[in-house]
Amino acid sequence: MDTANRATTGPSPEGRISMAKSTVFNFAKYDPKTGSNEQMPRMATRDAIENHIYGRIDESSAKEVDESELDGNGFYNPRAANRD
Repeated sequence: MDTANRATTGPSPEGRISMAKSTVFNFAKYDPKTGSNEQMPRMATRDAIENHIYGRIDESSAKEVDESELDGNGFYNPRAANRD
């Protein structure tokens, strides 16, 4: 998981336990067929983009999500939280 962008868990001001959060970003990846960076349709954590995809992060697209919405590779998948 992207530990650099993780929020800590703990009681919220209302006394409820909050879920761990991660920041995800849109990104572009170099496409050798076109010779240019292509915007990818998914969002991912900074760690996944920089260390696994080697993509270019769109900093303006930052979005905080529950870690339960990330797959095992750091990609944002809102349906991941609803897996059985």
